[in-house]
Amino acid sequence: MAVMYHNPKDDAGYDGVKVPPGLAVKDTTRLRLLFYLLPVVGLVPAVGNLLTNWSRSPVERDLSRSVITITSLWLVTYVLGGSLAQQESLGVPALLMSSVATSGYFILQLWLMVRVWRGQSLKLPGVTRLARRLP
Repeated sequence: MAVMYHNPKDDAGYDGVKVPPGLAVKDTTRLRLLFYLLPVVGLVPAVGNLLTNWSRSPVERDLSRSVITITSLWLVTYVLGGSLAQQESLGVPALLMSSVATSGYFILQLWLMVRVWRGQSLKLPGVTRLARRLP
């Protein structure tokens, strides 16, 4: 009778991350990508990923760059809309611009989450080119 030994390396993902029982490495990678795409909150792990070289996966690094770019563009638009709303003549259009930008940001993040879940490409035409300039 052959005795099966448990190899602890089988539990580690491609980055040495422990994989919980019942999940494949692909599932944990997908969960990490979904975490990067959480609106506003996902910016912190995305920046950490680029600054600390935590993940060597090109997909995670590209997604981190895209998340930083998208969130930065949204934040600039949101702050600009808020500051323009202080002026009397531009109040309503600036608030409208700010609300459309915020809705678009959340919808884009949700759409990217669906694409991650389906295993589709995460490339965005204008954002990917701009995101490549990040380190």
